[in-house]
Amino acid sequence: MSSRAADIVQKLGGTRALAAALDLPVSTVQSWKTAGVIPARHQEAVLRAAMTLTVALSPDDFFDPAVVRRARS
Repeated sequence: MSSRAADIVQKLGGTRALAAALDLPVSTVQSWKTAGVIPARHQEAVLRAAMTLTVALSPDDFFDPAVVRRARS
């Protein structure tokens, strides 16, 4: 089963590609995949990278849909 973080990393070309786009060590992006979450302090940069790469990504993609629904109700 993949995590939200792993799905986002994959959408953006994989661990090495995202690390390069963000100018971060590959180990940092790999740790996000392992933990299953992208830290809040990096989410805006990930969203900007997605826009640059013309990859459809929104803030909701960082969270479980059930959590988003509960937060909006």
